[in-house]
Amino acid sequence: MSLARRLLAVAAASAVMVVGLVSVAAAQDADEPPKNVSVEVGETKTDTEPAEAEGAFELPDDWEPTAEELAEINAETDDLVEYLKGKGFGVTVETDELGFTYVDFDENSDEALFEAMDEFYAERFAAEVASWSDEDKAEFNKWTDEFIAELAEQGITAEKEEIAPGVYDLVWTEELDQALMELDGDLFFGDDEGWEDDWEITEEMLAELNAETDALVEYLADLGHEVTVTTDDDGFKYVDFDESTDEAIFEAMDAFYQERFVAEVATWSDAEKAEWNEGIEEFVAELAAEGIPAETEEIAPGVFDIVWTEELEEALCDLDGDELIFGDEVPEEDAA
Repeated sequence: MSLARRLLAVAAASAVMVVGLVSVAAAQDADEPPKNVSVEVGETKTDTEPAEAEGAFELPDDWEPTAEELAEINAETDDLVEYLKGKGFGVTVETDELGFTYVDFDENSDEALFEAMDEFYAERFAAEVASWSDEDKAEFNKWTDEFIAELAEQGITAEKEEIAPGVYDLVWTEELDQALMELDGDLFFGDDEGWEDDWEITEEMLAELNAETDALVEYLADLGHEVTVTTDDDGFKYVDFDESTDEAIFEAMDAFYQERFVAEVATWSDAEKAEWNEGIEEFVAELAAEGIPAETEEIAPGVFDIVWTEELEEALCDLDGDELIFGDEVPEEDAA
């Protein structure tokens, strides 16, 4: 089976489809694992032992699905279970604390089960893309062509096929799967994959960051706030805080970093200022499209930022997803 479609199945099997596929397992509380609901062919039972979902992706703690979202995702899980049942597979369905149901599996799951899940999501995907606009199809096809070109640079040959009218995807073969598994990950993640394993901080960087922490501590002390400073294994010093920290400290920290940011942007080039201002204008327009008014103010000569008010923050918190901030790519680690 295909590596990419395996990833699709892995994500989709425990997914919340807001824009694309987002892991449902993420919505559970780490301290309260979901109940295990085993669905066998012709039988449903509830276990008393909690089960931990694999590959959980963290969603905002205060996020709550609407009844419509919950019904839509759970209906898809029901469809998947019915599809697999029709193929002779008994699977485990877990329900998280928000009420989302999803198929659970692990590395020991039958390979044929993954292949059946591939087929289920491939069929649904093909049905979905058939309804895409010409622009959406062109964007997907562009990505497919770019991926094939990147594979070619790695000496990997790949072909594409029409999966729906005017929509092309890679032909996933065992040979392609194997070749992709032998890559070091840079093709998918660029140079960032594994950076934390190789990255070493220089003495100059450490001194600069710790000097900023010292400046923050002094700033807070002048305002009458005492804080705890923690040093990590690399020598980084940082202010430690938690949910019990006084709100006034957070406000003071906001003021500290805002002042430093204003001082920094004042040194930007005209091109950097223009790029920043364009992003602000686009964000304001997106907010307006959501019915949320927002104003801008000049925070440094020629540099504008949004005026952040309590009303604006509350309005943003009331939005039902990350699309406004992240576009059509919901953070998976967001992907699933």
